[in-house]
Amino acid sequence: MSRRKRLGAAAVAAAAVVLSACSTGVAGQPVADPASSTATVAVPSADPSANVESTWLTIPAEQAAAAPRRITLTQSATGAPCTAGPAVAAAAAVGHRGYLTAGHCDQVPGSSVTAGGQAVAPYTGTIAGEYGATVTWGASSASPTVAGRNVVGVLTREATQKLDYHTPVCVDAAVSGVRCGVLVDADEDGIGAKVSTVPGDSGSPMFLVGPRGVVLIGLVEESATPYSYAAYLDPLLAQMGAKALTDRTAAVDPRTDPRYSTATTSQ
Repeated sequence: MSRRKRLGAAAVAAAAVVLSACSTGVAGQPVADPASSTATVAVPSADPSANVESTWLTIPAEQAAAAPRRITLTQSATGAPCTAGPAVAAAAAVGHRGYLTAGHCDQVPGSSVTAGGQAVAPYTGTIAGEYGATVTWGASSASPTVAGRNVVGVLTREATQKLDYHTPVCVDAAVSGVRCGVLVDADEDGIGAKVSTVPGDSGSPMFLVGPRGVVLIGLVEESATPYSYAAYLDPLLAQMGAKALTDRTAAVDPRTDPRYSTATTSQ
């Protein structure tokens, strides 16, 4: 049984929508009310004395609305837009930067791609399937920020699966902007969150917000209103030969907390 079926009648009734230009979307829901923005969920740390993220927050609506808009990636052969996902560096050459995005964004392999209107490399290393990924290199301005906040790390698949039900989660999408909701599922297949997204939002980073910044957990792949579904980011990074960019001044050291992926590099 797919995780969409396990999310309940509301998700079953809604047809799964692949978030590409050829799909028909439904307007997303508002970001969490500022009145609820103080809600937190504690996550046990492997070392309580370590200086690591352990509390997850949501983003007040006014802050979400003011966040810089995520860059759009467009493949010229189809004109289909996707969202520039987490900024990454090549594992073999950390000076080589780019963006991860959903695998289905690579509809015509080898076709040219633009990032915010600027030419970048065609998608490469595409992983096909329901929850795949692809990467475009040559985005020299790619930086370790999401929703206008510093990226401090990537949670492992195992740690993400241990998050509490209704942990606050957010996405940073090119079309929908920054939207927050709650975690409803994290199983062997991937992540389900009650956060609405629309066509063009594929590839959006799905993340947690901690006191020091953003912790990445997934890559948005599809939607069935009011839910969004994401692939776990940590294993995708390994498969793509990439490391997520983190902010040098705020990054969590995975050696102090095994919840965090080593597939990161501080910039």
